[in-house]
Amino acid sequence: MVRLVRTSLFAPYGPWVDSVYWTLRIEIAFYAIVWALLQLGRFHLMEGVAIAIGLVSTLFWCLYYPLGWADFAETGWLRLALVHHGCFVAVGVLLWLMQFKALTPSRLAFCLLFLGGGLLQIASSVEVHSIKVNAVMPYAPPILIFLVAIALMAWSLRLDLSWSGWRRIGR
Repeated sequence: MVRLVRTSLFAPYGPWVDSVYWTLRIEIAFYAIVWALLQLGRFHLMEGVAIAIGLVSTLFWCLYYPLGWADFAETGWLRLALVHHGCFVAVGVLLWLMQFKALTPSRLAFCLLFLGGGLLQIASSVEVHSIKVNAVMPYAPPILIFLVAIALMAWSLRLDLSWSGWRRIGR
């Protein structure tokens, strides 16, 4: 019953009904930022906010290995503050901006930088999961899946999305 209540209230920390609910707190944190910017009439700052989030996240992952932050990384508030996954959030915002505003050299450069942070985060996750299951897990499959997904999203920037068939394919 406690897990059900915590899940229903979107509690930022588990336990929840199912462990995959950890992703909801990240989404809620991101959309809370979007909501705050909209409420303040400052949505035009979204790009700068996303870049700041991406820089903090990427810096964290660049320092993770040299400073041995494996234990520190397990701190729950880091996920809630988008430190763990901020590089992915920033890439998503930048791809959205490139689709609907313009593909600029600075957006592309930040996107590539944050993709590097994302690769470091994926490597860290592989290591954590390897320890949890007590088995060596390969890095290549999740990294390749991520890069293929990003390549497909980047390719979609060139597509004419006004075609009504995209909606059927999306379903």
